[in-house]
Amino acid sequence: MKYNTFLFDFDGTIINSIEAIILSMRDAFEHFDLPPPSDETICSYIGIPIETIPYLSVAIDAGVAREEMISKYREIYKSSYGRTHIKVYDGMKELLLALKARGDKLGIVSSKATPPLEMNLRDKDMEGIFDAVIGSDQVTQYKPMPETVFLCAQKVGLEDVKHALVIGDARHDIEMGRRAGMDTCAVPWGGGTQEELAWAKPTYFPKTVEELSKLLLG
Repeated sequence: MKYNTFLFDFDGTIINSIEAIILSMRDAFEHFDLPPPSDETICSYIGIPIETIPYLSVAIDAGVAREEMISKYREIYKSSYGRTHIKVYDGMKELLLALKARGDKLGIVSSKATPPLEMNLRDKDMEGIFDAVIGSDQVTQYKPMPETVFLCAQKVGLEDVKHALVIGDARHDIEMGRRAGMDTCAVPWGGGTQEELAWAKPTYFPKTVEELSKLLLG
């Protein structure tokens, strides 16, 4: 394969945190005595920074500051569900270790803030695998703008965008990679639907972690 640098989204791509996110958001709304969004609504916005999620306007209309809701959500995620309700997708850690052993550069390009990213990596014994970990708090322009992937590419020492592949489970990941001039790979086991991922026109679209492994490892 022509790539030597792989920039991965995190939630929905490397780890299954969908249940943790849904439960944490439900509890955050209920903390303020507000009806939580449906699971489908919460799931549909996984992959974009929490600061930009439209359904938080319900809290704002009820007099709860956006920052207050976000802080409560992160507190709940960090102290409970983000520790107990996440798992690495089967075969993903083995793939990452194989790429690392081959000498490839690995990065995380996430819409999650850096502290919970690092917490999840520690909890799943994945520290040291990635050459750079970029969370939403490190950039000023969120996905699908390319700042996250550009910063990660800089930190891993990428010299030519043609040698990098952006991998994610949401159309925002694919658009981000494309705007950066990089090839992209959509994976369907996270929050994004098959239809919206196909609409984003990724360079590659493996259907399982096994297919992704064959693609990346050759």
